[in-house]
Amino acid sequence: MKRLVLFVLGALAVSTLAAAQGTEEIEKALSAAPRNAKEAATVIKWKADGTYDTLKKGTNRLVCYDRSGQPGQQPFAVQCTSLGNLDRVAQNRKFEAIADKAERQKAIDAAEANGPRVKPE
Repeated sequence: MKRLVLFVLGALAVSTLAAAQGTEEIEKALSAAPRNAKEAATVIKWKADGTYDTLKKGTNRLVCYDRSGQPGQQPFAVQCTSLGNLDRVAQNRKFEAIADKAERQKAIDAAEANGPRVKPE
């Protein structure tokens, strides 16, 4: 019986910690949002493959995300943009993954010239 109670309490503690961590992650991303748009903004988390998970679904066109710890970013880096710009942000992230500066610029220039460059909203 004691083992069961300990197991239930442990599981409850882990789930509470996970929920708190998710809330902190959302609040951190929303720190970049204007005060009057913060409550209705969407929050996403980028994955390494250029896709993202939605952490909080919003009701306006603003989407915010945390870039902290990503290559070339400051230890604290959060950003917001319009939902219509997410395809361009994903494309920019692919360009940013090119380590050589000259090669990166060449890839951007080629995308601009050949048409596959996503236009900003």
